[in-house]
Amino acid sequence: MALRKIGLPKIFAVQIMLTYRYITVFMEEVNTTLTAHSLRANNKGVSYKSYGYLVGNILLRTIDRSQKIYEAMCLRGFHGDYVTGKNPKINKTDIIYLAIWSSLFIFNRYYNLSQIIGNLIIGEF
Repeated sequence: MALRKIGLPKIFAVQIMLTYRYITVFMEEVNTTLTAHSLRANNKGVSYKSYGYLVGNILLRTIDRSQKIYEAMCLRGFHGDYVTGKNPKINKTDIIYLAIWSSLFIFNRYYNLSQIIGNLIIGEF
């Protein structure tokens, strides 16, 4: 992570990254709750009494959702730090693989490969 490279402690970097990533999840919960309230309240608006209920409902829903997200992250191997793989080195087989596929795509761009194969199967060439 880039924040770790500039010297920010791991706990802060992970916290900032998770906050940024899941702010949309929180806004989705707020939107769902406000939509449900407006549908039930016949578009009378939100009274001061309803604000407490709405905030409490949003808080409970986001706590429940965050627990589910945390459990899913633990099941996928998250232990407080994101582990990234090392950049693999390009070897000879990678270059051969790339050359074969590139030449196949270039050949197919200028010649109709399916028609050539069809003619070979039928025997008309």
